[in-house]
Amino acid sequence: MSPNGPQQKKWVSALHSALESFSVFMQRVTHELGILVIDKGMRSVVGWYDSRHGNAPSSFANGKGCHNSAPDTSVLEAEISRLHHSIDALRQEAVRKDAEISRLRDSNASLSRESEALQAECRDLREQCRQLTDREHTLIEEADSLRSRCLPQSNVPACIYYAQGDTSGEYLRKAVTRWSDDCVYEIHTHPGDTSQGEFYPVVNRDLQYVIDNRNVTLAACRINLIAPGAVDIAVVANGRVSLEGGKWKVIEKAIIELI
Repeated sequence: MSPNGPQQKKWVSALHSALESFSVFMQRVTHELGILVIDKGMRSVVGWYDSRHGNAPSSFANGKGCHNSAPDTSVLEAEISRLHHSIDALRQEAVRKDAEISRLRDSNASLSRESEALQAECRDLREQCRQLTDREHTLIEEADSLRSRCLPQSNVPACIYYAQGDTSGEYLRKAVTRWSDDCVYEIHTHPGDTSQGEFYPVVNRDLQYVIDNRNVTLAACRINLIAPGAVDIAVVANGRVSLEGGKWKVIEKAIIELI
């Protein structure tokens, strides 16, 4: 055995230890390099993904971890403030709607009372209409009954009336069906028409008085001749009268002569 044997074993042992240390060091370096490579690769992937899906900044691309960035609450606070304002506005709108509902309920109650009053009035009017309809039917039946007992107008006979004249000569007044001493005119209606007729003077009493006061008593006549000392009345043409408003109106004056 060589005298350098123990010394050689020491060098081998030292070299072996150094190699082991170097191996451990290289493993650690390799581990750290792997972590760096993976981190860099992941950051590249995230950056590529952000560039494809938006421009939002990435904490990895900026070299900052998500746990290292401080949270930004200003946006949330602004949104919360906006929501508070919206809630207040909605509450105010709800109060206004409640007041409007209350007003509408009061108005609806008033309208309901008016509707009930109008319905009652309609019922009364319907009852009045029914009564009037019944009365109309009764009158129609009475009229039909009277018509069945009446003569046709063409068969209505002429009538004779006796009347006085007025000072204007426009009307014959106080027409009656029976002669009286103060009557001056005789009226004959037309057959079938009792509203039209002819008249002429007929004096059975106080004839001279009538002649002497002819401007009043014979105002409904036109006098064509006045004989000296006239004592009688001669009818030249009958006058015509028409029944208007219950009065006999002179349509055409009678033509007479005083003889």
